Amino acid sequence: MKLPNYKIIQNYILNLIEKKEFIDDDQLPSENELSHEFGVSRVTVRKALDELVAKNILYRVQGIGTFVSPRRDIIRKSKYIGVILSYFVQDYITMGILRGVEDFLSWTDYTPIFQYMRERTGTETQKLKKLRKKGIRAFIIMPTIQSLKDSEIRELIGSGEPIVFVDRKVEGLDGISVESDNFRGGYECGKHFLYHNVHSILFIASEGFKISSVRDRYEGLVEGLKSKIPTEHLILEGASIDDMDLTPVLEKIKRDSIDAVFCCNDIIAFRMINLMKLNGIDVPEDVKVIGFDDRDISKYVLPPLTTVQQHPYKLGYQAASVLLSLLSGNLSLDSNTIRVPVEFKVRKSCGCSLERKQYHD
Repeated sequence: MKLPNYKIIQNYILNLIEKKEFIDDDQLPSENELSHEFGVSRVTVRKALDELVAKNILYRVQGIGTFVSPRRDIIRKSKYIGVILSYFVQDYITMGILRGVEDFLSWTDYTPIFQYMRERTGTETQKLKKLRKKGIRAFIIMPTIQSLKDSEIRELIGSGEPIVFVDRKVEGLDGISVESDNFRGGYECGKHFLYHNVHSILFIASEGFKISSVRDRYEGLVEGLKSKIPTEHLILEGASIDDMDLTPVLEKIKRDSIDAVFCCNDIIAFRMINLMKLNGIDVPEDVKVIGFDDRDISKYVLPPLTTVQQHPYKLGYQAASVLLSLLSGNLSLDSNTIRVPVEFKVRKSCGCSLERKQYHD
């Protein structure tokens, strides 16, 4: 993707500062000189300089020119990595990713600066701006649907600065991502439901299909079923996983005689099992349930949860590795998505006994 002309000018200036060809308080070439050198209008040059002035990288002296601000040693040479993770994925995913990022970077001279979004809206932009003002120029971000409205993220992507999305991507935001092999996990669930001869399946998620992990899990499920079993989906957006109202799901299960549920994460699965028990629906006799995550508690709920195990630690470790490759210019990829393998864990909520784990080829 070709950078806008004003970004090319900015990168040129930043590189000269990094190489110390411009040092503190040095005067830059005039707008006319830069306009002639890059073959662009003075308006484009002014836009490039205005942004660098706004970020305190440069300063102006009226009637004289534009100068390098002091203390610019952090520009591009910052040894800090910004890591912004989302609140609603909760401890299992976020803590695993944090440990993976930290462990990988412990072997380097980079230090992660973590930011944790506790609300669905408003904080992502603020936290990203705060990190960028501190001179941090490389990021690992777990995006949300709100990221589509975030001008700061779009500017970051457009700037060409290194960024790696972790755990998911959001449709409409281009970039490299490190994700679990969500399609494969969904595919294994579909095959397993076929093995149990279920008649109707409901997929439940708390986020929509613009989130790559949700979309891939559902599409994998459909592919694994080979169009042999009717499948519907119910997306319950707008609330945290802990607070979402699952009553419409229960009503649909009763009304449509659904006998299998694939939950997009284990928390939804735990809550559905409990809700169905309270309403006289037996799991797995009446409804078979499969989750996605394999949280520690999954093997201890009643019945123990059949689920897809993902590896948050590996997600964080791989994301940090990819980001440092971007920083060094040594990254070569066949795809913009790096997928970390998952494992299908058979327990009792799907109708299997713990001894019967070899259920299909």
